[in-house]
Amino acid sequence: MAEPHKEIITIARRWFSSLPPLQIEIECAAELAPGVKLGLAVKAAFASGAVLSGAVLRDADLSGAVLRDADLSGAVLRD
Repeated sequence: MAEPHKEIITIARRWFSSLPPLQIEIECAAELAPGVKLGLAVKAAFASGAVLSGAVLRDADLSGAVLRDADLSGAVLRD
């Protein structure tokens, strides 16, 4: 397995959101699938207190994520 590296992941917002996209830095293996990286970024964003309202989370691998009390209003969660 490759050495972990830092990568900036952008969590897009829906077109009607007045909030800017989130730029989250994660540490992961470079060969991880984009959905896994997005899932890691969502978990990191939530842990840091970021507002996920209106976030586009399509294809994010959120397995094992504990997002209790997360504001996901208007978020896209479907494939």
